[in-house]
Amino acid sequence: MAYVPRDAPGVTVVDDWDGMGQRTTASGTVRLEAVPVPADRVVAHHLTFEGPQLHGAVAQLLHAAIDAGIASAALAEAVEFVRTKSRPWFESVGEGHATAAEDPLLVQRFGELAIRVRAADALLVTAARAVDAARADLTDDSAAEASIAVAAAKVTAAQAAVEIGSALFEVAGTRSALDSLGLHRHWRDARTRPPVARPPPLNEALRAAPFDGTTRPAGRSSTSAATCCAASSRPDTACCDERTRYERPDMNDRDRRPPMPLTFHWFLPTNGDSRHVVGGGHGTPATVSGRDRPPTVAYLSQIARAAEDLGFVGALTPTGAWCEDAWLTTAMVSQHTERLKFLVAFRPGFVSPTLAAQMASTFQRQSGGRLLLNVVTGGESHEQRAYGDFLDKDDRYRRTGEFLQIVRGLWEGRTVDLVGEHLQVEDAKLARVPDPVPEVYFGGSSPIAGQVAARHVDVYLTWGEPPADVARKIAWIRGLAEKEGRSVRFGIRLHVITRDTAEQAWAEARRLLAGFDTETVRAVQAGLARSESEGQQRMLALHGGSSDDLEVYPNLWAGIGLVRGGAGTALVGSHDEVVERIAEYHRLGIDEFVLSGYPHLEEAYWFGEGVLPRLEAQGLWTHPFHDATAARTVAQVPFVERESAKVPRIP
Repeated sequence: MAYVPRDAPGVTVVDDWDGMGQRTTASGTVRLEAVPVPADRVVAHHLTFEGPQLHGAVAQLLHAAIDAGIASAALAEAVEFVRTKSRPWFESVGEGHATAAEDPLLVQRFGELAIRVRAADALLVTAARAVDAARADLTDDSAAEASIAVAAAKVTAAQAAVEIGSALFEVAGTRSALDSLGLHRHWRDARTRPPVARPPPLNEALRAAPFDGTTRPAGRSSTSAATCCAASSRPDTACCDERTRYERPDMNDRDRRPPMPLTFHWFLPTNGDSRHVVGGGHGTPATVSGRDRPPTVAYLSQIARAAEDLGFVGALTPTGAWCEDAWLTTAMVSQHTERLKFLVAFRPGFVSPTLAAQMASTFQRQSGGRLLLNVVTGGESHEQRAYGDFLDKDDRYRRTGEFLQIVRGLWEGRTVDLVGEHLQVEDAKLARVPDPVPEVYFGGSSPIAGQVAARHVDVYLTWGEPPADVARKIAWIRGLAEKEGRSVRFGIRLHVITRDTAEQAWAEARRLLAGFDTETVRAVQAGLARSESEGQQRMLALHGGSSDDLEVYPNLWAGIGLVRGGAGTALVGSHDEVVERIAEYHRLGIDEFVLSGYPHLEEAYWFGEGVLPRLEAQGLWTHPFHDATAARTVAQVPFVERESAKVPRIP
């Protein structure tokens, strides 16, 4: 075997490779004419096979790991699709199952598929240990034992990849076959596995990280890929791979895909509620209006039940010295609701990551899987110091990254050892992992915040800036995430004032503005001006501390930010206008909306009864707790004939 540079004299590379995966040659055409080869570039490759060797076993172990990764990714995406998008079979609805995820036959089928994945993973570990043992004492017998162990893993993993790649369409329903979703890539990859440019180390291949939907998974490799790239005239990152629109960022334009169904969350005002704006946050205290409706468990539960009935998936609960503790409050309120999730704002610097992972796991079990985590790094050093945290802002974000690395490892059931710059754990593990694993929400506009989001979070949240600014943020985070081999969903935090007419909505906005006294505005703005938060400074720039020209974009009002830290803008307008703005943000890539309004109980009904039905009529939203195909409940008048009540008879 001889190695020569691609630009060596006499070497001609013809870029005519055209194929999918590994069912065809990986090199294209290479012409060699009187190529001089230095002696040190010639390897006596044939001598490798004169005695016992493990080259074939290691190569096939890599392929087995690839297959196992494909199977695992296909199963994970099928589970997520059924949980969030699949509609239940009508027979299942008749048996009282409100969602597809509750269908006992689907649960059984997923269990069978999960067993196949677990079996493949277990055999991979066994095979890897056999290879390691053979390396330590390489004989004909040890090499043969390693090859047999690898063969068992390869057969099981390949069968699992092919079966699950097909079965996901069986269990997820017809919508899963939409080309725009790209779920068929698992079916395709199980049969033609496209190589990547560089084979990963063995331990990375065994981890077989799953797909995220827009990039190739870490761990897919081929021994022929290195040869291909050595001969190709294309850059290493572009050769010998499958160039489909699901893997090329320039073809992943959001506008070319049907939008995902919208998700809405409401807000629990644990700093108090009022018919006026309750200020506070980002190092500023709650204003006196918060005393109008104290944040009792009874009142917060009333808001939570209303949000649940109206179709909000979750409710954000803030964190800070200006409000009640989010963990304790939501734990109590969760006992008064059935399905509403709680987006608990949480500061990672105030508790150990192992304890936080355990708390989240306990919350999931005791609430029935209704925890979402909003990780708040903390943008105000003076407030952090009050809690005993004296790190500067950038170090707080670095600590957050280490924190999430530990927590996610524990949630995956791994034993975690980490010596980081700010955190250190040894032999950390959970007795019981959360099921499901809580999704992590996170926001931040500084460069270091973007890095943390790209590496660790599920949903990136932005405050309600004008659409052009939001689009730039989305592109920024999406680009960073792609470099990490991940995808991130996007959400936006807004207040809302929606009424039957635009005149009524703006009249309400003017009423709230009239309640801001000059001294309160001055004090709040002075407090927020010292904020280290890049996002907070962007909020302040929208109004500049002035009550003039507060409509910074059609139906986007910056008045709330005059007296409140954090999210400072509101959607204001008629129900139809608010729907238009939501659809506009959605087209940019926003799939989740975290909303609030004053007072929170009444405003939840204004939005839930005025806006959500219009979004449903446009196919942008479905009630998460109702079967979308079932008729809405019809109010019946006692003692009135069915015909007059327009209720169909049931034969």
